[in-house]
Amino acid sequence: MAPVALIERLNKVGGAYGIGRDIHVGDTILGIKGRVGFEAPAARILITAHRELEKIVLTKWQRYQKDQLGDFYGMLLHEADYFDPVMRDVEAFLDSSQETVTGTATVKIYKGNVHVQGCESRYSMFDAGGATYGEEHARWDGRDAEGFTRLAGLQAELAQQARSEQAATKTSSTPPGPPTRKGESATRPGVVKR
Repeated sequence: MAPVALIERLNKVGGAYGIGRDIHVGDTILGIKGRVGFEAPAARILITAHRELEKIVLTKWQRYQKDQLGDFYGMLLHEADYFDPVMRDVEAFLDSSQETVTGTATVKIYKGNVHVQGCESRYSMFDAGGATYGEEHARWDGRDAEGFTRLAGLQAELAQQARSEQAATKTSSTPPGPPTRKGESATRPGVVKR
């Protein structure tokens, strides 16, 4: 279906179910809050379906950056900064992030709600056969999980240790350090005596 015809059809069908009716409250360039009521059934349906496709084809960091830059882009656009060169930079990222966002999404609309029933894409990173946890997973085992957990928490552990040492220097009292694991050196967290 052609894009304009699709939007017209979704507006008609979605509008009959009250899809896309909302009130937006936001900041204005003048520094005051503004409020606007709107009805955009096609936009709500398409955005909901599109975001679900993004969940299966983009990495978590692509989605995170896209969300951050999308808000930034919208703010600048709203404040009449469309011709600022940073807009082209953001557009380049957004265009790149969308290269694999293609597929089929099935949506259900009912009483003002849009629910994605499922989606498929040839670029999907979702592997139903490999999406298991625990001992049944073929790509890692308990040892890998233990090592990953230790490494994932290392930066937070080191930050807490540094802050504790700094606080001890300021107050001349030594706060308790991070808990140690069995066999771990109390003076050098992360080093296990073997």
